[in-house]
Amino acid sequence: NGRRMASKRRGHLLAFVGLVCLLMVWCNTIETDGRLYDGCATLDADSDYQVWWSVDQTNAYFKARAKVTGWMGFGISLDGTMDSGGAGSDIWVGYVDSGPCSTGCLNDYWVTGHVPPKLDTALGGNSNVVLVSAESSDGFTTFEFSRALHTGDRFDRDITPQLAQSFIYAAHFTQKPTSPTLKDADRHDFQGSIPGSMQLMLNSTTCATQAVYSSCEQLAATPKTQYSWVISGTVLYSRITTTITTGSVSCGFGSSSNLNAGNATLVVGYFDSDKCSSGCLVPG
Repeated sequence: NGRRMASKRRGHLLAFVGLVCLLMVWCNTIETDGRLYDGCATLDADSDYQVWWSVDQTNAYFKARAKVTGWMGFGISLDGTMDSGGAGSDIWVGYVDSGPCSTGCLNDYWVTGHVPPKLDTALGGNSNVVLVSAESSDGFTTFEFSRALHTGDRFDRDITPQLAQSFIYAAHFTQKPTSPTLKDADRHDFQGSIPGSMQLMLNSTTCATQAVYSSCEQLAATPKTQYSWVISGTVLYSRITTTITTGSVSCGFGSSSNLNAGNATLVVGYFDSDKCSSGCLVPG
């Protein structure tokens, strides 16, 4: 369940700008294609761009999936902007084509301005992102990869699970670069950033293990509020999207529309500036 505010616009290649606020639902680990991840988040509802993650003492493990056939980007920014205010952002861009990248290519980049990013290896650094698997089918592209929390490379940003940091993302619906330099890559079709702490988001989810919600219902026009859901096996996965920016959001199920009849099960989600800065969900 969650709420989401997003700003999307066209811009320069990988111009990661925007904001996504996510309400995390505490739950069990998430299994996707055999790997257990500890959390996941929907970054962009229009493209079903979702990311799963888990961390251990030395590495972070990611799965990124979106309804695109072009390139996908994901990375770390100091402030949620493309270039971290000129200080440099660490990004990873991948794509699957019918040529040398038929099994997927994923490379490590550094960017300090609104220009195409540069390969770490071209700057004297190392490529520290490890591609595990990649697939493009049925209109979706999926990458699984890992990276050390601390690489010692000056063209990488540390991944700090216990501290707040911004993860940035972007993608193009159809365009595939012909070179890892990305010099011929088109500008992104959408982009954004997700602020928060991976430690706070651990053991939490805002997305179903299958990336597409099967149904959606508009609950209210003002403020605009939508409820999306999918049932997988014996589990119901839900998401609430609303333009409400303060207060709380409730969701419940009952045998009648009378929530005071004592037959409804409610949960309440909210944000604050303390322990629930990344969202909390409690029984109603």
